[in-house]
Amino acid sequence: MSEEWDDIREEPEEENQEEIMDEEASGDGKFSRLLGSDSRKFKLSGMFKDWFLDYSSYVILQRAVPHIVDGLKPVQRRVLHAMYRIDDGRFTKVANIVGQAMQYHPHGDASILGALVQLGQKGYAVDCQGNWGNILTGDSNAAARYIEARLSKFAKEVIFDPKVTPWMTSYDGRNQEPTELPVRFPLLLAQGTEGIAVGMASKILPHNFNELIDASVAILKGEPYEILPDFPTGGLADCSKYNAGRRGGQVKVRARIEKIDKNTITITEIPYGKTSHILIDSILKAKDKGKIKIKKIEDMTTDKVEIIIHLPNDVSPDKTIDALYAFTDCETTINPNACVIKDDKPQFLSVNEILEYDTFHTRDILRRQLEIKLGELEDDWHYSSLERIFFENRIYKVLEQNQMSWEEQLDDVFAKMKEYEDLLHREIIMDDILKLVEKPVRKISKFDTKALDEKIYALEDQMKEVRDHLEHITAFTIDWFRSLKKKYGKDMPRQTEITSFETIAATKVVNLSAKLYANLEEGFVGTGLKKDDNGNYTFQAPQSPYVSVYFPTETESKLNFIVQGPYRTTPNRSSIPANDRDNIKLAHITSALLKDTIIELRDSNQLNMSFLKLLPFSEEAFKNYDLFKPLYDVVLSIFSSEEILPRKIGGFVRARYARLARGEQLSKVLDDRRLSDLINDRHLYHWLPTT
Repeated sequence: MSEEWDDIREEPEEENQEEIMDEEASGDGKFSRLLGSDSRKFKLSGMFKDWFLDYSSYVILQRAVPHIVDGLKPVQRRVLHAMYRIDDGRFTKVANIVGQAMQYHPHGDASILGALVQLGQKGYAVDCQGNWGNILTGDSNAAARYIEARLSKFAKEVIFDPKVTPWMTSYDGRNQEPTELPVRFPLLLAQGTEGIAVGMASKILPHNFNELIDASVAILKGEPYEILPDFPTGGLADCSKYNAGRRGGQVKVRARIEKIDKNTITITEIPYGKTSHILIDSILKAKDKGKIKIKKIEDMTTDKVEIIIHLPNDVSPDKTIDALYAFTDCETTINPNACVIKDDKPQFLSVNEILEYDTFHTRDILRRQLEIKLGELEDDWHYSSLERIFFENRIYKVLEQNQMSWEEQLDDVFAKMKEYEDLLHREIIMDDILKLVEKPVRKISKFDTKALDEKIYALEDQMKEVRDHLEHITAFTIDWFRSLKKKYGKDMPRQTEITSFETIAATKVVNLSAKLYANLEEGFVGTGLKKDDNGNYTFQAPQSPYVSVYFPTETESKLNFIVQGPYRTTPNRSSIPANDRDNIKLAHITSALLKDTIIELRDSNQLNMSFLKLLPFSEEAFKNYDLFKPLYDVVLSIFSSEEILPRKIGGFVRARYARLARGEQLSKVLDDRRLSDLINDRHLYHWLPTT
């Protein structure tokens, strides 16, 4: 990606530049009307290429994509810097914070407020007071004048340190703002982020605070590790295809649904990126389409999700839960895309690469802090030692000699102090002398040699400790991470349960609430029949993808049917004669003539009844055959008590639709074989097109 970025930013060739300059100078050709004598008009050739590249580069680098160094977008960095400048430990009106941040951010108050609200909702850097919205319900925040914020203790400890912060001039040249903040923690992976730039986008999922620290420690120790997303909305996640957050990865997220009783289920956690309102809308849409069957739904969500779903008495709660995952937003797929700014270029990395960079960058920042602290301790020790020499050896008496000029006195003090230079760690300079002689005389009388010695010994102990930390910087960094976990980790448990999902077949969980109609006179049955088609209501389809419909005789006045699988796939439509396809449509027929005949009620289609007049056996035969024994308990309407005698197949099936090979009598077949054997003997029956 970085190579492609370099190619894009190449300057135009010199020859093209010369041609453009010549055209501009001449003012002739198709651009002459634009150029003319008015210097404020510009030639359009090349303008799109140059200006759009500048615009897209700015959006990518300075607005939409986070930087890997501190994990922040520029607007977020400016907001936090403004809060740090005015921080006094108390809550501040958000409107005031927005105004302060506008000194550094040139894009207006709306983007600043939005960035601040997002930072507050993530819960790491900003403490919130007031109505900051709700990520569970999707409710928006109150106006900036009504809500307040301050930096969190975590932010003050981890994000800021002006001594190691690089600075630049703000957009108007009046202030200094940080080019990056010295974040000593993988904040980018903890918070997650999302941004859309020009030609690219970034979507980094949030991860668990404690797991990130454990992984950083493992990196410093050279041990294996794995980090997986952890969403603030909880839920269940299947990360088997996460691919370390790279492009092309995938995370399936489900709501947590619990069964209260046989008529009630409740949703207690929702998928990341969804709200309770979005979830309820998707459930109601699925209900309207007949995918699920519910009686009532209640949203009791506040600071925790609680969506209560009431079911009819004849509906299975377990199957309803599966249907919610299959047909609603209770299950969603998230595609991560870890794009960050690194070395002033957008790069697509894995979350492991980002974490390793942040871990070692944290170690580098801690090293710089220790080096600065050591330098400050050495300066303090040096000056304290100078003070002790200056007072213990009464060198200050030189200042009491009035016959000397001030310059001569300073030179004399400098010369006497040089005699003790071997007691110090570095050379004495005139600035040290000036600092000594500026000490008020009244403090000389209160000088305490013992207290100064104790201070020097304490400084030496601190310097020894800092040097030891610098020599063992990796161990010091590990201790730093562990201290963060001990201090803040107990308040940040994992919210999302990592598990694996089985794919739910929609055909197995769909609720069939469609009504089945039949026109016996013309021989059609289906859910698409209307009164105009002389269709008579037969029954409401139960919770099963398919319904077996049996016609014992041609003259039977009532439909007799059995509700049960097995499930089948829709047959090839090409096997149906062309002149009957419009009537038959996609209704499902099993290839076994004697087993059962299935109508797929999910499609509002009509089915020609000539396929169905194929059950010339009695109720007793139905009970006795092993194939139908598992179905007997679910018979809703059994055949007529009058025994139906076997007849030739041709009497029931129109030859132009199908025929049984060799046209054998069904009675002979049933006498010779068990029905189950017949069904497995595929050469005896086939649906055949008209020849």
